[in-house]
Amino acid sequence: MAISETAQRVLVAAVGIPVAVALVFAGGWFLTFLLALVAVLCAREFYVMAELKGARPLHLVGTVLSAGFVFLAALAPSGGSNVAGFAMLTTLAVMIAVTAAIWTRGADGAPLLATATTIFGAYYTGALLAHGIFLRNLPGVDGAWHGTALVFAPVLLTWASDTFAYFVGRRWGTRKLIPRVSPGKTVQGAVGAVIGTVAVAVAYMWVLDSFSTYRIT
Repeated sequence: MAISETAQRVLVAAVGIPVAVALVFAGGWFLTFLLALVAVLCAREFYVMAELKGARPLHLVGTVLSAGFVFLAALAPSGGSNVAGFAMLTTLAVMIAVTAAIWTRGADGAPLLATATTIFGAYYTGALLAHGIFLRNLPGVDGAWHGTALVFAPVLLTWASDTFAYFVGRRWGTRKLIPRVSPGKTVQGAVGAVIGTVAVAVAYMWVLDSFSTYRIT
């Protein structure tokens, strides 16, 4: 018997959220490997989408780079991207990607497009997700629960936006938002996402305000 999309979402949330909270609370290498895995999966999905538009990214270079940002952050969790060495890693990756693109595809194989897509995909996934480690270990964080709450602030709001858009769109959605980009999105769903996300953010403010540092008000 097929499971509905709504049931699938509820099931994934029921299983995934407790596991994610536990790993973020544990921090350290538990959080690092979680974010590295997510970064690799996201980078692969990004490259697949890029290939549909004619780009030819270097999957191996990009996924390794994406995970590399996360592991660099784990080596300097309280220092930020500059201390972790993101700029040096990016420079090295660009040189490797350009060389690999020219070597494997030749000068006529759009090596610059392949390099740009590869580096951007890795940065968009791995470098951004690595900031979950920086948030978890911000100097002055008031314990493990505070670090966990900070990490889940953007996660929760993203999830809230997607959830409100989905349910409001299914219930009241009639007018398509941008059919050529995402045929399933509706104007009503987008409005519901904005209103719902703001409401969740206001509610979450009370959670962060219970800590002594990095409060909203």
